[in-house]
Amino acid sequence: MIQKTTSYDFVHKGFAPNDRFGVICIKMSGIIDHVSFAQHLLPRMKKSYELHNEVRLVVAYDGYSGWSSDSFAEEMLHMSPYRHHIKKLALINAPAEVLGFPIKQLNKVSPNVVRHFSTGEIEEALLWANV
Repeated sequence: MIQKTTSYDFVHKGFAPNDRFGVICIKMSGIIDHVSFAQHLLPRMKKSYELHNEVRLVVAYDGYSGWSSDSFAEEMLHMSPYRHHIKKLALINAPAEVLGFPIKQLNKVSPNVVRHFSTGEIEEALLWANV
């Protein structure tokens, strides 16, 4: 039996970046349940859009094992009413299978929206997402 371990937030150097500059920061670890992920992320995207008229995300992958429903990973961006308002999406240590879909889909809407960073580039990812 696979045990689900899910984490959606990360703290960097003692502060939660999602509380600063309007950037939503999430950490993907373990198997991600699509329902709880949507319940967690969509309200934050809504709030960010209402406050800033755009959405900026930093997603860190740490021990990520995939989605509980494979089809949801591809449907997530289509379902979100805020997908066209994503200004920046920084992916930290994203697995290869994750990189192809969001880059292709979001770059159709607006070029240079998605950028990949390695594990040691958290500072750079946060800076890029805020520019």
